Amino acid sequence: MDEMTLELNSPITEEQWDILEDVDFDNTESICFHTKHGKEVEFVKRKKGKWVSDDAIFGGVPYHCDQCGEKTLTTIMGKPRWNFCPNCGADMRDTE
Repeated sequence: MDEMTLELNSPITEEQWDILEDVDFDNTESICFHTKHGKEVEFVKRKKGKWVSDDAIFGGVPYHCDQCGEKTLTTIMGKPRWNFCPNCGADMRDTE
C-alpha cells in the first residue's frame, strides 16, 4: 500500500485539493485522514456498477457485477435482488 502524508487545513484550500487530485486520484480507492485530535476518517470513493446478464457465459448464473465480476444467483422476478454488489460494494441503483 502506497502512503503519502499531507497536512491539510479545515476546510481544505483549493491548492490542497489540487495536490490530492494530482496524486492519481482516479486510481485511488480510498484516502485516510487523521484529524488534529487523532481521529481517523476514511474517504472511500463511491463505485457505480451494473449487473450484466450472461446466462450463456457462466452456465446458468444469471448476472455478474461489471466492476469485480461477482456472480449472483439471487434474483427477484428475474432481476438481481441486490442494489449493491456484496463483493466490491458498487452501487447498482439506476444503472439499467
